[in-house]
Amino acid sequence: MKNKILTKKITGTLALTMAIWGTASAQSSDALIDKLVEKGILSIKEANDLREEADKGFTQAYSVKSGMPEWVSTLRFNGDFRARYDGIYSDIPGVVERHRARFRLRFGATALLSDDFEVGLRLASAANTGGDTGGDPISTNETLGNNGNRKAIGIDMAYAKWSPINTPEWTGSFAFGKFENPFSFSEMVFDNDYTPEGLSEQIGYRFNDQQFLKLNLGQFVLDELGSSHKDAYMMGAQVRLDSTWNPKWQSTASIGGLSILNPKSLTTTAVPDINKGNTRTAGVLDNDYNLVIADAAVVYNLDSFPFYEGMFPIKFGGEYIHNFGASRKNRAFGLGPTFGKAGKKGTWEFSVKYKELQADSVYEETVDSDYGAFYPAYGSGVNARGPVYRLSYSPRDFLTFSAMYADTELIDEVPSGAKSDGSRLIVDAVFKF
Repeated sequence: MKNKILTKKITGTLALTMAIWGTASAQSSDALIDKLVEKGILSIKEANDLREEADKGFTQAYSVKSGMPEWVSTLRFNGDFRARYDGIYSDIPGVVERHRARFRLRFGATALLSDDFEVGLRLASAANTGGDTGGDPISTNETLGNNGNRKAIGIDMAYAKWSPINTPEWTGSFAFGKFENPFSFSEMVFDNDYTPEGLSEQIGYRFNDQQFLKLNLGQFVLDELGSSHKDAYMMGAQVRLDSTWNPKWQSTASIGGLSILNPKSLTTTAVPDINKGNTRTAGVLDNDYNLVIADAAVVYNLDSFPFYEGMFPIKFGGEYIHNFGASRKNRAFGLGPTFGKAGKKGTWEFSVKYKELQADSVYEETVDSDYGAFYPAYGSGVNARGPVYRLSYSPRDFLTFSAMYADTELIDEVPSGAKSDGSRLIVDAVFKF
């Protein structure tokens, strides 16, 4: 009888403690139960019953404490603030150089639900573009100015996700809505701020501790037309193999494809016309976009390096893109080394990457908005080539300083023979929370 009363008291205490303090206290409660078994106060059966009752009590107590329904197991918040200087320079006569002070603000929430479901949202600064109140699809930058006017906020992500496959070997998830990009293609294909809309599926298989294979699939809505049945969609697939051969050596390689259905519906008046470079006639794309994309990289880790905390990675990688939907100007490539990896306190990185994106190699409206050349006015997108240098340093886990310098020119000058070279300098300070 005394043991039953003791068990009930312990159960209530553990449940309340877990509800208040979360996972760390849950681990501590397991240790306490093990100690009670070791002392002979509880039997193994009583201990197992106690754990089960504590879990039930935790669910009820967490629901009362947080005000959330019992099927919400976790509610997480996250975000970041980025301060930026963005300078665009050229010695072309008549070109206006730009000096912009900008910021990015993002705030998100993720609710983990019962039965492996997840619902997430993220709000972000969203500068209006050409009258489009939804903001720029490939940038969340706001430029300081306009006499201190109010800045817009937009929905950056809003999705539901189900992850029913979760074993030591297999993982699998399915998402609907506006979500983080499921593909790991570089900024030569998708700007880092691009959050596609539609469906995505990700299946992973772990062969062993060294090799992990992942299949990424996506079906994205690019535009829905009220006056035509030829809506524009993007379909894609990517297979990636990540390998850890030993503590010193890692490698990664992938091959994938992207295809746009009804690309001629993507006129400059139908969707936000942000980037430049694709061949068009009266605003209509001349070519189809059926891409094959391959990339690979190898990483070697030094035991240490001056002014760097932990093992120091040296990476060399490259990628190649071919658009079979165009007969010319249809290739892109990028390659270069990266030294170190920023993001944690006391770490830094430096990279050099040479890029060439021919005019019809990639759909212009999804690629990096920080890379371009002069037409003679500056335009981001494709039809550009040149090196990009990046340097980053993290003095704190939550703070990273970085600088990017691009020295570029147009591949095909517009007009023909015109001078198009120039440079862009971006300096950032990113605070994560």
